[in-house]
Amino acid sequence: MILTNISQWAPTYLPISLPESFPANKPHSIRHHAGNFYIICTNVLLGDTPSDERRHNFVVSTRDPLSDIWSPPIFIEADGQDPGLIWDDAGKCYVHLSAVPHPPGPYTSIDMFEVDLSSGSVLSEQKVLWRGTGGIYIEGPHIYRKDGWWYLVVSEGGCFPDHMITAARSRELWGPYEAAEGNPILPPAKDGARVAHTGHGDLVCDREGQWWSICLGVRKDARGRYNMGRETFLTPVDWPEGEFPSLSPVETNPKALVARAGGQKASGISIAKPGVDLCYIRDVDLSKHKIAEDGTITLTPDEGFLSDVYKATSFVGKRQRQHEGRASVRMSMTEEGVQAGFAVYKDEHRYLCVWHDAAKKEIVYEAVNAAKKIAVMERCPLSAGGDNAENDASITFSVQYTEASYAYSFEYAGSTHKFDAFDTIGLTGFDFVGPIVGVFAVAEGGKVDDVTFWDLHVE
Repeated sequence: MILTNISQWAPTYLPISLPESFPANKPHSIRHHAGNFYIICTNVLLGDTPSDERRHNFVVSTRDPLSDIWSPPIFIEADGQDPGLIWDDAGKCYVHLSAVPHPPGPYTSIDMFEVDLSSGSVLSEQKVLWRGTGGIYIEGPHIYRKDGWWYLVVSEGGCFPDHMITAARSRELWGPYEAAEGNPILPPAKDGARVAHTGHGDLVCDREGQWWSICLGVRKDARGRYNMGRETFLTPVDWPEGEFPSLSPVETNPKALVARAGGQKASGISIAKPGVDLCYIRDVDLSKHKIAEDGTITLTPDEGFLSDVYKATSFVGKRQRQHEGRASVRMSMTEEGVQAGFAVYKDEHRYLCVWHDAAKKEIVYEAVNAAKKIAVMERCPLSAGGDNAENDASITFSVQYTEASYAYSFEYAGSTHKFDAFDTIGLTGFDFVGPIVGVFAVAEGGKVDDVTFWDLHVE
């Protein structure tokens, strides 16, 4: 079952009831202990060059995850990413994570240290727990206490075709950890599988005692398209007492879930409050993004275009959550020197966009995939709008999407122009995240007017 596109990071609450010693779960990573809910994760901050990149691990907490009231972030100085939390029988808290390569390397290892969550202070040496079964990039660790054992569940093999889940266990939290004879407990997806690249799994038990894995994967079609990037899936887990867990192959509609739901269709995504689904790219300057209560977006153009990595970009959008749908927005006309428009953004190497070129009185369409050397540009004169073009002060951009294609169009002065559809295979790559559909405004220095967008709609 597909829960949501993982890059959205909106919490998905399952009907679970767990003993206090067992944490509530969702990648990566939500835990419950002593009445508090904790989210721990890694934030990567860009500098002027790749060598200036910094990783910050931090924790936020709340007594009520539906209250929209969370603590300020507590930062933890740690060597690694994909952090998780676990408490021992004495109530001490530990962080386990995927540590950056160090001798004897060259790959990552799963490390752990004790931490004071009230201050972020590290209270012990960071020690290696396990180096995995030999697959590259051991990552995404989660530790569980069950049947007198500490179980360590991780991912190996990289995040793409060889992605898999392995496990080890120990009688002592600090180890040594012994690998499961049946590893991997979730093998790499078979060639041709609809759900591929499966891994990064967390485990949860529902009220009826059924275990599940919440894991990542991609929906890949027969041509190899998986434009939605990595999404969150649910698959049944068999975990007999005293033994290692075993995960079922990931399917889009697992029989165990259908039977439990009585054949009813799962409900859609619920949003806590208006605007919580809006998101930005890179290190955003929020002073240049104004969002009114009615949803009107006003952007002050920044210097970074969609293809820039180390410059801030004025951009706000929403995650594309389904293969088939439509997105649209209405935009004010721009002045010369400003590039403002509507984009389907994967990353700085892969995007589609349309924007207004005020100097040439044109709408520019671009399709870019630097890795595949795709660089398509098409210009359409605004005179195509007809006799009323000079009096029209706004443009409406739209994009219709399916699993196989994106088709852009714009409306201006009572006339509509459609661009040729773009095959999504051109945006597909070794994806970590799915597309963001949003608006942007760019200008190279100098004072320019703000750009206003109305009625941003993304299905």
